[in-house]
Amino acid sequence: MKRNTTFIFAGIMSAIIGNAFATGENTVTSKSYVDAQDALKQDVITTGMLELTDKSGTSYLPTLVSYDSTDGLLGNQIGILKDGNGGSIDSLVPSIREFVIPSAKVVKAVVDDTFSFAQTKIPKSGYGATGQASVYNDTAAANAANSWLYDRVKGSGLVTKTDADGIIGERKIFEVTDVDGYHAQNLTQIQKDIQDISIPTVGAMMTAISNGVNAATPTGTANTIANYGANGELDSGIATYTGAAAYNATNDSAKIPTMAGVATYAQAKMTCAGWPDGVEHTDANCWLWYKN
Repeated sequence: MKRNTTFIFAGIMSAIIGNAFATGENTVTSKSYVDAQDALKQDVITTGMLELTDKSGTSYLPTLVSYDSTDGLLGNQIGILKDGNGGSIDSLVPSIREFVIPSAKVVKAVVDDTFSFAQTKIPKSGYGATGQASVYNDTAAANAANSWLYDRVKGSGLVTKTDADGIIGERKIFEVTDVDGYHAQNLTQIQKDIQDISIPTVGAMMTAISNGVNAATPTGTANTIANYGANGELDSGIATYTGAAAYNATNDSAKIPTMAGVATYAQAKMTCAGWPDGVEHTDANCWLWYKN
């Protein structure tokens, strides 16, 4: 009887222990173990369809879970662009189908929006805009697309480099029409400085030179000779003496005589009347001079 009781007790204990190990939910764990496991769990990310509304209506797109350094993992931020979906292209990721079997409406919108920021191709030197086969020439009318004088050909400025990468500058082309106002008194110093760095055309240079010569030559009185003034500037001139009127020391002493004036009032030539006998005929031995 004692032997049977021992076997029965052993069987009961074995069943209890085996059941405890076989079923994880019945295993006793510590609080530190539970806390450590909770720290490893991924927080639940709320996500769903992305709602986009534009002028064509409202679209619901499947979404991707994304990450940023501010908010961490996020849902409902980026949608997957599929055939027939619209919405703001800035918040969409295109599916492979969009490339393989593109939707004409959606792809056109994407392409148009993308190329609106693209730089137009610059044609090679001497040629018109992209797609225009004609070459610029010197005989085309001013309003012709292949004329050097066409506004969209000659332009009004040149693109230049600056001291920063990716940043371009511009220099104005100085035209003939700008010359009349060059450094005019009513211009500000900034406007004058802009003129000084402008690139002149040949016409502008020649006009400026011509106007500069005319402006530098003073208007004087007839029959005067131009001279330099006290400060080295070209002055109005010095009068001439022609001999047309009697010489007046007060009025005529500072004038420059012409040949006519010199001939009229020059000292008359003297001629020797004779020499004594037996002497050499020199001016020193002449005994009488008379005026011709």
